[in-house]
Parts: sequence; C-alpha cells; structure tokens
Amino acid sequence: MPLIRFNPQLAVPRFDRFFDNFWDNLDIESPTLTHGPKVDIEELDQHFELHVALPGLDKKDINIAVEDGVLTISGPSQNEALDEGRRFHLREIHRDSFSRRFNLGDAIDAQNIQAEMHNGILNITLGKQMPSESEKRKQIEIR
Repeated sequence: MPLIRFNPQLAVPRFDRFFDNFWDNLDIESPTLTHGPKVDIEELDQHFELHVALPGLDKKDINIAVEDGVLTISGPSQNEALDEGRRFHLREIHRDSFSRRFNLGDAIDAQNIQAEMHNGILNITLGKQMPSESEKRKQIEIR
C-alpha cells in the first residue's frame, strides 16, 4: 500500500471559498437581497396593516393586486426617465422596478382591502376574515 503525504490545505476547506455557495442555500425573500421596498406588517384587532416605504413614487405608479390569495405590490423602473441628459459622478439612488408578494392565507378577507398613500408611505389595510359564531366554538363529538 502506497503512503500518501498529509496535506493540511486539502484536509481543511479553504476559508476563501467558505462563502462561495452561502447565498445559494438561503430560502428567503429579503428586501435587502431583492432590492424591494421595506415593509412593516402590523396586526390589530380587526385588521392587518402593511406600511410600505416608497419614497419619491406617486400613487399612480404603484400597482396593487390580489390573485389566488397573493397580494402583489409592484412599480415600474424610473431610471431611464431620470437619467436623460444628466451626468452623475456618484449614483447611489436607484429606481428599479420592484415587486413584493405576500400570501394572504385564510385569515384575510380579500374583498376588504384598502390602500392609501401619505408622504412616501403606502398604507394597506387588510381586513381580517371574522369567523361566524358557529366557527368560533365547535363541540367535537367523541365516537
């Protein structure tokens, strides 16, 4: 049997390759990763409220839709219109198109959704699906 010389560099994974596949294994949709708007979701007694930060956008530029139990908030890219005839030395503000999707589930009444825009914050009110009296308490019979 031949002897093989131990090489510690082959035995231990290289640190510079540690993060190569790190982002591939994450199963999240984060605004920082998708460049979407930041969102706060608040639960109140009768409804949920979504507060979406959309500075610089007008309400006519925002599309809100519900389809198959999914609430979608989207908006178009505005970079080309803002860049015409301008020379930037530094560009950190991007107005790319965006889309955020939220599964509503059974707790939301899709017919009772309202939206308002104030000072760059889109406020969406999602009414809760209130259970009927028969659904609040149900006696289970033992067989």
